[in-house]
Amino acid sequence: MKSCNTLYRSRNELEKFIAEKSLEDSKSLLIQVYSGMLERKKVQEVLNILKEFFPDSSLVGATTAGEIVCSRIYEQNIAVSFTYFDTGKLQAGRVDYEDFSKIATDNNTSVCFEAGKFLCNKIKTEDTKLILLLADGIQTNGEELARGFDTDASIILGGGLAADNGHFKNTYVFLNNEIIEKGCVAVSINSKELKVFNHYSTGWKPIGRKFIVTKSQKNIVYELDGKPIYEVYREYLGEEVANNLPHSAIEFPLMIDKNDRYIARAAMVLNEDKSLVFAGNVSVGSAVRFGYGNSILILDLAGKLIENEFFKRNIESLFIFSCVARKRFLGKNIETELRPFVKVAPNIGFFTYGEFFSHKYNELLNESVTLIASTENEKAKEINIYDKDLAQESASVRAINALMNLVEKTTKELEVKNASLEKKSKIDQMTGFYNRYATFSFMNKFLEEDASLALLVIDLDGFKQINDSCGHLLGDKVLIECTKAIRKSIRKLDIAGRYGGDEFMVVFTDISKEKALEKAEEILENIRKISIKYDDKILKISVSIGVSLSVIGDDVSSLIERADQALYKAKRNGKNQVKIVL
Repeated sequence: MKSCNTLYRSRNELEKFIAEKSLEDSKSLLIQVYSGMLERKKVQEVLNILKEFFPDSSLVGATTAGEIVCSRIYEQNIAVSFTYFDTGKLQAGRVDYEDFSKIATDNNTSVCFEAGKFLCNKIKTEDTKLILLLADGIQTNGEELARGFDTDASIILGGGLAADNGHFKNTYVFLNNEIIEKGCVAVSINSKELKVFNHYSTGWKPIGRKFIVTKSQKNIVYELDGKPIYEVYREYLGEEVANNLPHSAIEFPLMIDKNDRYIARAAMVLNEDKSLVFAGNVSVGSAVRFGYGNSILILDLAGKLIENEFFKRNIESLFIFSCVARKRFLGKNIETELRPFVKVAPNIGFFTYGEFFSHKYNELLNESVTLIASTENEKAKEINIYDKDLAQESASVRAINALMNLVEKTTKELEVKNASLEKKSKIDQMTGFYNRYATFSFMNKFLEEDASLALLVIDLDGFKQINDSCGHLLGDKVLIECTKAIRKSIRKLDIAGRYGGDEFMVVFTDISKEKALEKAEEILENIRKISIKYDDKILKISVSIGVSLSVIGDDVSSLIERADQALYKAKRNGKNQVKIVL
């Protein structure tokens, strides 16, 4: 395995570099091109020259917010990397998002999910060890795209979202001599002998209390704990931070609790309605905290990488993908963070609008630096990348760590004391069911675990008339009797919640369509049997029920939307019945 990197200056200088390094055309040659120059004509010229010299190679690349060559940072340059694999075979491909609109609509999924699924199937083989994925940084939902690349644990996914030096107008990715907008490219490296390892570092730590996302649509967040997200930033972090959003959110990103691991989400755009657009999805029901980044702690962590098992291997090539938000936050210190990697292996990379990473499943990271190391030589070697100038137990590091520990310890103590209150806050006091926000949280957790869900939205027919003519006390009795009827039809593992004044939700896990409809009909019949005496009359109750089933790519909002559509269908069709929308 051989890897070398350079900056493109001119055709003549490239020819000299090729001769000096004895580079030859090969089907096992991977060329990466990362361009801070955004002029398409110039980029096209460079791609054409490279393919002229190396027609059999696989070339992929992207526009950037900064280029990384051998741990040095450049801006508005074109970085070129040549990696030869002794045993690896390459399979590259591209997709244009517009080609997947219909199938996404038909499958009730997202365009990026379907595009990722198609491209993954196109380039993956039984010997695939690494997939390098590069995608348009403006039009791509990175989290959905990563989910589409549904690979087993032996395949590492890496790469990032293309950038445009922070302008957020047009980004491009490259495949051979093609420039693609509104799409993505990927290359698989396939070999039984190749060893690939990955690692990431964030440095941002969650701080303060937890919030629940109560209103969001994919990567747009409107509310936390029922309050506008802008107001939450203002209330907890102050006027100055709020007035400087989204730029101030670089230092204070949202940290999402995913499977007991916090993932940072950087805010990219502040909309006119004061909602925030993040680089990845933030689902309704997610538990989030503010993140705090400190350059001293981040650089201290970088200096101690010698302690990580990742660097105790024989690494022959290193790819680096670092978030532009990290670059902005660290400023000139960003090159200091990357400095130790030059001792590891020849390295190439760029500053992204989001980083793809594999850890049990494929995901999109922000505010992180991700590393992909590869080797075809298993022989271990000792690499000392300890940097005494970075990793030193200074008074500043100790003081910051102590303060962070104090805040974390105090927060945990408060959370323990509030645990019982929080539990009560999740329960609707009248019915004993979970309240709306708690139900959303359970749904989000189940969906993140890829569980198969059936959602029932249950609405009492004519409940307003009961309240108006019979009084609210009788109305309360009707609600209580309905909850009893619903409980008869659900299992202990199912979630029953109160959606609104006269609406309920039931979430069934691991259930078929037929069984879900059977349960809905059972609830319908149990409620029909309710008889309540009022003024020597017998009051009969009925409900309408809407049903939806989860599909790949669903979030809480989309699942509820289909159940609501089914409910409205049942209402329009005469009430007192069950309808389903798939």
